[in-house]
Amino acid sequence: MADIFLSYKREDRAMAETISGALERKGWSVWWDTRLAAGDLFDDVIEQELDAAKCVVVLWSKLSVKSRWVRTEAGDGLERGILVPIKIDDVKPPLAFRRVHTADLTHPELGGPEMETAFERLVVDITRIVSPAEPPPRPRVSRPQNT
Repeated sequence: MADIFLSYKREDRAMAETISGALERKGWSVWWDTRLAAGDLFDDVIEQELDAAKCVVVLWSKLSVKSRWVRTEAGDGLERGILVPIKIDDVKPPLAFRRVHTADLTHPELGGPEMETAFERLVVDITRIVSPAEPPPRPRVSRPQNT
């Protein structure tokens, strides 16, 4: 089971992949629907992964705000107090989520320090919900013994 469940609209896959990769580089495990295997009953697997996640990250976009699946997954995170919403388009989140502070990553074209700062704030927000990610173990370097 993953630390983070990532909810997004399929058309936003490129951004979901970028965010998933960045969170994994921080040491967290991230589950999103690319992990479904052929033959899986997607609603069963999604429910199992959502229930087991320590944090639900939702990507609000022009399309995801209209998605029943994304709203349902975000609603579960909100009810459990583990929701971290992110705007990736300049949109209003659905009504039930407007009182929740939402990270703003709507200007990826800016890049540089502004985007890095916004992402680092997001990492702090996730860390408040999920214990800090363990850094990957360092490779052991074998040293020749003096004989």
